[in-house]
Amino acid sequence: MGYTHYWTKKKNWPAAKVSAAIQDMAEIIRRCEFPLADGHGEPGTEPVIGPDFIVFNGVGEMSYETFLFPGFGSPPHPDFAFCKTERKPYDAIVVACLLVAKHHLGAAIEVSSDGDWEDEWLNGAYEDTQSGVKVYEHIFPDRTPVANPLDN
Repeated sequence: MGYTHYWTKKKNWPAAKVSAAIQDMAEIIRRCEFPLADGHGEPGTEPVIGPDFIVFNGVGEMSYETFLFPGFGSPPHPDFAFCKTERKPYDAIVVACLLVAKHHLGAAIEVSSDGDWEDEWLNGAYEDTQSGVKVYEHIFPDRTPVANPLDN
């Protein structure tokens, strides 16, 4: 068991909204102040950004599980996805990306987490790293204040 973030599709997602979310997530990755890698966390690799998906992880020992968005699986849970970060530094980028998803998809996505809004989401899950909320607010200052997406 690890520290995990979850998201569930509650309604159909318009392709234009998913595309806008992917573009914003790509901007977060471009402006990230620490290294990120492909989904395997291999040193020397880069996150993978496609027109309708995004994949990344931390690097080496600072990686854990892949963040894949939208990332939905197969039956019996085709509308459910998750990412275990084990509170590694890339957790802040996962949180910022989920805030982007909530911004664009609204009630069509439900976001939940093993972390608390007041603790890990606002203050950071990994020692001496910025929180995902602060990363999001820094990159998208016109969208603040950020509402708690865990209150679905």
